[in-house]
Amino acid sequence: MRRLLAAALMFAALAACGPRPAPRPACPAGKVCFELGNIADQESLDPVQAIGTQAHQVMADTMMGLTQSDAAGEPVPGAATSWEVSPDGLTWTFHLRDAVWSDGVPVTADDFVFALRRELDPKMAAQYASLIFFIRNAEAVNTGKAPLEALGVRAVDPRTLEISLEHPVPYLPE
Repeated sequence: MRRLLAAALMFAALAACGPRPAPRPACPAGKVCFELGNIADQESLDPVQAIGTQAHQVMADTMMGLTQSDAAGEPVPGAATSWEVSPDGLTWTFHLRDAVWSDGVPVTADDFVFALRRELDPKMAAQYASLIFFIRNAEAVNTGKAPLEALGVRAVDPRTLEISLEHPVPYLPE
């Protein structure tokens, strides 16, 4: 038992001798700095390739979806100012707010169509693509049995996104 304890103490002492991480630089005077702690580094900041809780936390903190969650976990407007669902529950229409990308280019419904098609593109091999198989033709698109354009998403106009479903999905806004 003493040898085991001695070995554990020696290991702990050696581990403490390793290089220390560089200190974070102070926020410059007159600037506002934001630090976000995370348990692990991400393999990718590409939303389609991001895997794991830590990566998705970064995605949630740096990107805005159609909706966001309030303090009680209920859906509230995000990139969409409002939405409605057809009486049969198969068509969701999202009305987008005026927003721009970091380069000043307007965010449009076509951007959401592109993103959803990209998530389901078989070439991307997105690990979580099956989570949106409730979108019309999503599984067929993801397995290469239908073209990307068959996916049940369309830009009605620059500020209106329509999503057609295989079956009603009451949790869609979440």
